[in-house]
Amino acid sequence: MLDPRAFLRDKRDGRRHAPEDLRAFIAAYARGEIPDYQVSAWLMAAFHQGLDDAETDALTLALLHS
Repeated sequence: MLDPRAFLRDKRDGRRHAPEDLRAFIAAYARGEIPDYQVSAWLMAAFHQGLDDAETDALTLALLHS
């Protein structure tokens, strides 16, 4: 199970996400297991730290299939 707090910390600290972690994060959010405020915090971290091409592709596909 993905720890959303650790996931957020990773992006806040400039680390990249593995595609499977992005899929798990979006799937957990879609199931209502991750609250809006944590996703909002992650989005802010992603905005400030950026997403590489692989992360952008993985996020797009995860959203598409959510």
